[in-house]
Amino acid sequence: MSSVVRQLHRVFSASQPAAAAAAAAAAATATARTTLTSTKVRKLLDSLERSLKPPSGQFRRQSRVLEAVHKLSSAGHTSLVDEILRDQKQRIGPESELFAAYLIELYGAAGMFDLARELFDEMPNLNCPPTIRSLNSLLQACVKSERFNEVERLVRDLPVMLSLEPDLVTYNILVGSYCRAGSIDRALLVIDEISEKGLQPEAITFTPLLVFFYRSGRFKEGDHIWDLMESKNITLNATTYHIKLHAMVSHDKLADAVELFADMEKKSVIPDVYCYNALIIGFCRKEDSEEAKNWYQKLVKSSCSPDFVTMSMLIPFFRKKNDLDMVYVLCTDLMSMSFRISPHLVQRVVDDLVQHSKLELAEELVKLSSSDSNSRYNLKIPSVSR
Repeated sequence: MSSVVRQLHRVFSASQPAAAAAAAAAAATATARTTLTSTKVRKLLDSLERSLKPPSGQFRRQSRVLEAVHKLSSAGHTSLVDEILRDQKQRIGPESELFAAYLIELYGAAGMFDLARELFDEMPNLNCPPTIRSLNSLLQACVKSERFNEVERLVRDLPVMLSLEPDLVTYNILVGSYCRAGSIDRALLVIDEISEKGLQPEAITFTPLLVFFYRSGRFKEGDHIWDLMESKNITLNATTYHIKLHAMVSHDKLADAVELFADMEKKSVIPDVYCYNALIIGFCRKEDSEEAKNWYQKLVKSSCSPDFVTMSMLIPFFRKKNDLDMVYVLCTDLMSMSFRISPHLVQRVVDDLVQHSKLELAEELVKLSSSDSNSRYNLKIPSVSR
């Protein structure tokens, strides 16, 4: 065991029982089931079928596919998801392992690990022998189905049975699984094993450890992991930083978060929208409208763009502050963006502008919303103003 990791084991060993208890309590918490109308279920099923059966006969990984699977399964419609995915098995054959692996991951996204394993075991009979790629997809399905205790057994048994060599992705998944289960000591042992296998860990290898410690407010242990990454010459990226930034904001360390953001820029790490959002959220919680505005302007001038979280946070915040000029700027910016926030919220902005004798600005927003790309907002001037 390396001296650095050995030291980490000593640092963390005293806190393992509490961590395990916390993880067990979290696992025992039932997830509230969502409800969907029959029309919404039909739309999601249609979207899923279209995405899996494009005219070209090929497939592309699309976020809306995972979103549809997650929504349907969360609403208790796993049997419908299974029916669609089973229908896709006929497309599996020689040179289609990537598609088979994709279906395995979709089963995992729906929380149906047993069916993911069933498909994995069927692959040889479908003339599509599994490689480490599809094994890794099976491991991901196991993690997404929250069957953390089974991941270690799969990593130990399946490569031997199938004559496969685990790769870095395999070990990264195992690290993440142990962290989700609260078994940090085991996760650290995997870090050792990665080096012993001659593999080079990367930032994503350590990400679950950073998430575990920083989100729970254990900054000392999180910083040990951070230092370990730097000692291994692993490049700290925007994802690494935004994990720590969000944790600092959540634990009332906003000044430290601002300093960390400055450190990131000094080290030429390009911030992503999540980094900016962390500080925007922090200053909104502090009721500091000037700093919230300042960080939004920095975001707009950066190489990334505001997202759903940015606008959903700032528009209500500046409405509350009665800064309608800023709200108007935000809404005009929103009209050029591809995502949609609540149309009711944007309509209330129009109502506020009219109520405060800013009819010209209200009419401009309504005009912007009349374009094809923004018709989903369907804004109107309140009749009382006419």
